[in-house]
Amino acid sequence: MSEMTYTQVSLPRALVEQLRERGRTYGVAVEDQIRQVLESYLSREEELANLATHPLLALANLGESSETDISERAEEILATEISPVTGWSMPHADAR
Repeated sequence: MSEMTYTQVSLPRALVEQLRERGRTYGVAVEDQIRQVLESYLSREEELANLATHPLLALANLGESSETDISERAEEILATEISPVTGWSMPHADAR
């Protein structure tokens, strides 16, 4: 383990009590629990940042929309956007 540095933080009393109780249950010191959580959080944050730049995962945003009620209006949207004769197709650039 790398060299440790002492840092003081303020935590809500209820949270400290939860950490102490968890420490008694699992035999883990409060400072070790906090260290583990912070390491996990920072590691996960880095993983998510790496995923955001992955080209295949960028495909997941293709259906992104600023509209917030799409799932509630799905039937209405489908009824107005899909022709019963020709089906659905992307609008042409000149039709926009």
